[in-house]
Amino acid sequence: MRFYPPAKVLVTGRNGRMGRLVIQAVNEASNLILGATSDQGDNLLALPSDLHVAIDFTSPDALFPLTSFCVDRKLALVTGTTGLEENHHRLLRDAATKIPVLWASNMSIGVNLMVDLVQRSVSALGTNADVEVVELHHRHKADAPSGTALTLLQTIANARHTSAANIGKFTRHGRIGPRAASEVGVQTLRGGDVVGEHTVYLLLNGERIEITHRATDRSIFASGAIRAAEWLIGKEPGLYSITDVLQS
Repeated sequence: MRFYPPAKVLVTGRNGRMGRLVIQAVNEASNLILGATSDQGDNLLALPSDLHVAIDFTSPDALFPLTSFCVDRKLALVTGTTGLEENHHRLLRDAATKIPVLWASNMSIGVNLMVDLVQRSVSALGTNADVEVVELHHRHKADAPSGTALTLLQTIANARHTSAANIGKFTRHGRIGPRAASEVGVQTLRGGDVVGEHTVYLLLNGERIEITHRATDRSIFASGAIRAAEWLIGKEPGLYSITDVLQS
């Protein structure tokens, strides 16, 4: 895929860790060029008018002005911001009726392959396996559980034809009694400089399966966002996922 001329990218959060990595990745991409950057407090309306796509790893509340700007300017939007509430997801769904939007809780190709493995494994094992999710991140991560852990929980729920709200168990403390067969524990660990680690345990009598992804370099998320942006440009309005990119 190549654009003539290369597509111009808006990178938000230019002073953040992910913003800096995305800027570097855009500068190294052959299909994209850096059209503009922004950070908290900037006037988006002052940005150039010839942009094609925005890549965002900032904060949930920053999505409101950014999404409005992208809709007004007809920009495609790629966002990997996590910690979203229902109002943020509704915002993205509404925007997707007018522009192409891709949201992913994790832009890593490896994590999204992990999601597929979890879906197939849970479907195959059914209720024979107790399933638990553990996630580990650096001490500065603001949201818990991670967006990826919540995606894994939703994947397990889908495989069991139920909802994440029905099976998710986020706290165990005190005399809790036997584990309910339907519940899925989601445990959060924080410390050090861990980029990200997720494990899904499928626990059977006499054996267990562990599906683990460990991120050791944040640049994988920037690379995934670049791939998503290249794919998203020119698409019809709609809400897309990283799975759509991987399956194309």
